[in-house]
Amino acid sequence: MPTPAACLAEHRWPLDGGDVIALTLDGIGMGENGALWGGECLRVNYRECEHLGGLPAVALPGGDLAARQPWRNLLAHCLAFVPDWQDYPQAATLRQRNWPLLAQAIERGINAPRASSCGRLFDAVACALDCAPESLSYEGEAACRLEALAASCPGVSHPVTLPWRDDALDLATFWRQWLSWQATPAQKAWAFHDALACGLAAMARDCATVRGIDTMVCSGGVLHNRLLAARLTFYLADFTLLFAQQLPAGDGAIAYGQAVIAAARWQAQGIQP
Repeated sequence: MPTPAACLAEHRWPLDGGDVIALTLDGIGMGENGALWGGECLRVNYRECEHLGGLPAVALPGGDLAARQPWRNLLAHCLAFVPDWQDYPQAATLRQRNWPLLAQAIERGINAPRASSCGRLFDAVACALDCAPESLSYEGEAACRLEALAASCPGVSHPVTLPWRDDALDLATFWRQWLSWQATPAQKAWAFHDALACGLAAMARDCATVRGIDTMVCSGGVLHNRLLAARLTFYLADFTLLFAQQLPAGDGAIAYGQAVIAAARWQAQGIQP
């Protein structure tokens, strides 16, 4: 994956430095196996990438429209993980839409590719808290508004969890607890960030411990979110964490990462770049 490789190179990780665990969190990207990724835990070095777990794949109703209209992602998550979603006030905006038509499209796989996207999860939560516009003006707008809302809360004790089970994070448990919890929008926004960081950290910790790895790379556009990065740092304080500093965390570092990977693979084959 290019963004973890770019981050490793920025921190001058040696070519023979061995494996690290990578948390790669973004909107959407092409995985090594052709799947659409965006919320992954990987074992990586400059030459290899092994998928270890991550967010479950969720439909993107309308394809590219899902990246511009957050309510589509809230609908997809509700249909996938919340059977009684219509009973919750946070889903009121969906009842104003022609959601049965989109539900049929998702069920039939019509213009509804599946992706394990952390960015689209942020969109869904932002929509549920009514802090996302109907149509985004720029990429990441809903996530930025959600972070700003969470930052207005100094932190709060909460019951929300995102458990790590069977190689995937359990979004059904998250949504049930988060929707049921009675709290202010700012508190719910903060709890989402905290629960997400805690779940990601538990997944990364388990994957690292069983492999004897003590260094982790945190990359992808979602890591522009300072609150999420801070909570990850808190939960993984006993590991060495590498974040992008001079290079962008997201797509702006893809070309650099691709060049690093290509050079490493050529060198392994005895080819001089």
